[in-house]
Amino acid sequence: MAKCNDCSRNLFKMKEFNYIVKNNIWEVAVNCRFLCIECLEKRLGRKLEKEDFDWDVPVNFMGLFPRGKRLLSRMKGKEFSPMSLNELALKLNGTGVNSKGTTRD
Repeated sequence: MAKCNDCSRNLFKMKEFNYIVKNNIWEVAVNCRFLCIECLEKRLGRKLEKEDFDWDVPVNFMGLFPRGKRLLSRMKGKEFSPMSLNELALKLNGTGVNSKGTTRD
């Protein structure tokens, strides 16, 4: 079970486990592994914004895990529809597999 390092709440129950913010945001939380949104915002002294999340990291855009209302409100309307492995490959490295099973650039 993942618990927030500050308040000890269960991040899975809160549905605030599956997010990654940009490095400059997380640097505020040095020597810390997990924080709920509320505690991260307390450390930052402000609310998180959509631009604070690292949108190059699949966990933020794939929608594989349920998200709580607070986390969703901070991510502000980003689409959370599951993507195929092919779509993920295209997003991450620009290659994928076409309908014939061969790679495409």
